[in-house]
Amino acid sequence: MLARYDRYILGKLMVTFGFFTLIIVMVYWINRTIRLFDRLIGDGESMSVFLQLTALTLPYLIMIMLPLSSFAASVSTGNRLGSDSEMVVLQSSGVSAFRIARPAFYLGLVAAGLMLVLAHILVPLSRVEMSLLEKDVADSVGANVLDPGQFVSPTSGVTAFVSEITASGTMKNVLLSDQRNPDDRVIYTAKEGYLVRSPSGPRLVLSEGVAQSMNDVGSLSLLNFQDFAISLGDDKDDED
Repeated sequence: MLARYDRYILGKLMVTFGFFTLIIVMVYWINRTIRLFDRLIGDGESMSVFLQLTALTLPYLIMIMLPLSSFAASVSTGNRLGSDSEMVVLQSSGVSAFRIARPAFYLGLVAAGLMLVLAHILVPLSRVEMSLLEKDVADSVGANVLDPGQFVSPTSGVTAFVSEITASGTMKNVLLSDQRNPDDRVIYTAKEGYLVRSPSGPRLVLSEGVAQSMNDVGSLSLLNFQDFAISLGDDKDDED
């Protein structure tokens, strides 16, 4: 009878535990995904990137919610047993309080095992994948941010204008103003441009253009170039 009682109560606990875990995780997950959706979609990222990032947040979210879910499941199941007079019947038959609470300890072991798997395997893996994906998103301040026919600022101190972006991502008639260094302000104009990734961040490669800058005596300096790369990261780092 007691073994059957353990299976009966543990079954109720597991169902309630799964229900509370689902509800609590969904509430917090939806709250976070709404803000993430506004930021990513507003920056021009695809829906697949949004879904990947939101899925990668689930292991950590589930891990921190499991203790709360197991506690809520134990309290809810205990109240239900008391309201249905099942607890009274067990106590009248001489079953000790510890014996009645034993299925709740089994639930605690299940929750602890799930947390160990999440904390030592799934959460670290998801964090690594998330950091790589977030780096890709940060590096993609490129063609999807540069709207043809509009002046935009892909990063602080840089203003860009392109007349057209082809299907391959090539930008036509590029104008870029770099004012990150107040003592060395440069305006670049080029026939074509395209974005590439580098270890230091995204770079804009310009072809067949001119770099215009004002020297200390107030005269305009022009530099014609065939190919020129300019960093779009936080730190200015230009290369011929």
